[in-house]
Amino acid sequence: MKHIGQITWISGPVARVRVEGSISLSEQVWVGEARLAGEVIALEHDRAIIQVYEETSGLKPGEPLFGSGEPLSLSWVRPRNRGRRKNKLK
Repeated sequence: MKHIGQITWISGPVARVRVEGSISLSEQVWVGEARLAGEVIALEHDRAIIQVYEETSGLKPGEPLFGSGEPLSLSWVRPRNRGRRKNKLK
């Protein structure tokens, strides 16, 4: 897990980040100091949009983004949130 950026804006489960390292579309990321599970859903130059799959209350601009270098895997999503993710895929 490496630091690859920081949050610039957050609203509900969506965060915008300034990317400072290498990142890929659909990459598994961890958002904020709490390292919440998320996925890169859009990229443009040094900006990315992240879908966070856990409760985001308490996240704020300036918190770090960590990358995995791997695509999203449900094994990384905490068990209490797996049902929500699977339902969205149907």
